[in-house]
Amino acid sequence: MNDQSSLDSQVTEIYRLLSENQLESAGNLCEQLVQQAPEHAPGWAAFSELWLRCGEFEKAGAAARRALELDEQSVDFTILFSRCLLHSGEFLAANQFGRKALDLGLTRADQLNQLGTVFSRVGEQRAALNLFARASQVAPRDTGILHNLAISLRIFGLFDRAEAVFDEVLRLNPGDFGALYQRSMTRTQTRENNHVETLKKAVRESAKPYTRALAQFALAKELEDLGDHAASFEHLAAGAAEVDDLIDDHTDAEIAGIRAMTEIDPATFKAAEDEPADGPTPIFILGLPRSGTSLVENILGAHDDVTPCGELRDLQVLLSRQVGSGETSEPVVKRVAESISDVDFKALGESWLQRVAPRAGGRSHLTDKMPQNALYSGLIHAALPQARIILMERHPVDSCYAMYKHLFSGSSCGYSYDLDKLARYYLAFRDLTEFWKSTIPEPALMVCRYEALIESPREAVQRLLAFSNLSWQEKCLEFHHGSKPLSPSSASEVNQRIHSRSIGLWKQYRTELAPLIDRLAESGVEIE
Repeated sequence: MNDQSSLDSQVTEIYRLLSENQLESAGNLCEQLVQQAPEHAPGWAAFSELWLRCGEFEKAGAAARRALELDEQSVDFTILFSRCLLHSGEFLAANQFGRKALDLGLTRADQLNQLGTVFSRVGEQRAALNLFARASQVAPRDTGILHNLAISLRIFGLFDRAEAVFDEVLRLNPGDFGALYQRSMTRTQTRENNHVETLKKAVRESAKPYTRALAQFALAKELEDLGDHAASFEHLAAGAAEVDDLIDDHTDAEIAGIRAMTEIDPATFKAAEDEPADGPTPIFILGLPRSGTSLVENILGAHDDVTPCGELRDLQVLLSRQVGSGETSEPVVKRVAESISDVDFKALGESWLQRVAPRAGGRSHLTDKMPQNALYSGLIHAALPQARIILMERHPVDSCYAMYKHLFSGSSCGYSYDLDKLARYYLAFRDLTEFWKSTIPEPALMVCRYEALIESPREAVQRLLAFSNLSWQEKCLEFHHGSKPLSPSSASEVNQRIHSRSIGLWKQYRTELAPLIDRLAESGVEIE
C-alpha cells in the first residue's frame, strides 16, 4: 500500500526538480510514481507539468486528462488541462475548460493568474483582466501577477494605470527587464517624461545577452519617440544582434519552403465547387507582421456582424497534422510545400470551421488575422471557398523596418533581427504573394494598401466592407471607441484613431538601412 505522505513527498520532489530545470531526473521520478500509484492524480498532474516544460503538448494533455478523470472537481487539474489544450492550439476547448474552472471556484492567486493567462491567450481579455486584478489583490507583491495585470490594462487602453503597475513591479524587483521593456512600450515617451537614463544604466549593467537586448529595444523605442534617430538605431541594431545570436535560425529553410510553394501548379489551389455547409463567413487578414493586419481587424471588428478572433493557430495546427511533423526544426511551410499532395482541402476546411465557427457567437462573420497564414493563402481558398482573404501590403522599407524594430515573442520571425536575412525573406514573401494574386480569383482576394487606408480611410473602409459582404457602419471608422481588444500586440492600434506617424519613418534611417535597401533595389523592388 502506498503511503499518502510518501506520494506527496515524491510529487513535491518532482516540482523541486522542475524548478531547478533537472528535467531528466524529474522525468524518471514521474515514471516511477505513476507506475507505483496509477490512481494518484497529483502524480499525473506533475507528469503533465513535465511534458509541458519539454514542449510535448499532446503527452502533457493526456497526463492532465488522466489527473482530471481521477479528480474531476479539482480546480487545479481543470486549469492544467485548459493550459495543455491552449498549448496544443485547441483554443475553443481551452476556453470551455477555463469556464469550468471558474464555475468550480478559484481562491488562490496562482489559480487566478494561470487562468487569466489562458483567457488572455484565447482572446477573452475582459475575463483575463478581472482574474489578474483579483490575483493582484490576493498577492499584491507577486511581480509576475502584477506584470500580467499591467499588460491586460494596456490592452484596454488604460495606459496610465498600466505604467503605474509596471513602476510597482520595478520597485519590487528592479532587475525585471521584461517589465522595463514593457513599460517603454506602454506609451509615447516625451522629453519631460521618459526612462532613457534608467534604460542606459540597464544596458550598461546587464550581464545577460537577452536582458541587455530587452533594454536595448526599449531604449531604441524611447529615443525614437524623442526624435533622436541616430542613437535609437544604434541601440536597436545592438539589441537585434543580441537576439539574432540567441535564437534558433530557420530563415534559410523557411525561405526554401516559401520558394517551393511558388513552384506548385496553381491548379492545385482551385476551390471546390461544393462549399462547406452553413457557418460564419471567415475573413482572413494576412500579410507580413506589422503591415496593418491589426488595424484592419479592429476596423472590421467594430462591425455588429463581425467577431474578431485575433491570431488563430488553427490552420497551421491542422496543416501540421495532415503533412506530418517532419524534422523537428523544419518550418511548417516547407513541410506543406513538399507534401502538398497529401493535403485534403475539404477535410481541412471542415475541420477549421468545426474548431473556429463557434467563436463567431452567432454573428455572420469572423476574422482570423494570423499574419503567417499569408503563406497558405491558396490553401485557404481551396479549403474554404467562401472565405474572404484580405492581403495587406505596405511600403517595402517601412514594412521591413517595422519588423526589425519589433521584439517578437520566442523565436518567431527570427529572420527580422538581421538586415540581410530580413531582405531575403521579404523578397521571397513578395514573390509568394504575387503568386497568390495570380492564383486566387478577385472575388476571394483583395489587396489593401496600408498607405491608402491611412490616407483615405473612408474610401478604404468602404472597400473592405463591400469586399466582405458587410453593410456600411460608421462605427468602423471610429473603431477606437468600444472595440473588442484581443491581444497586447494590437493594444496601441485599438485605442487610437488612424494616424500616419509611421508612414515614411524609414527615411529617418536611410543610411543605417542602406544594406537592406540596396538588396531590395537590386531585386527590382521600387523604393521611392
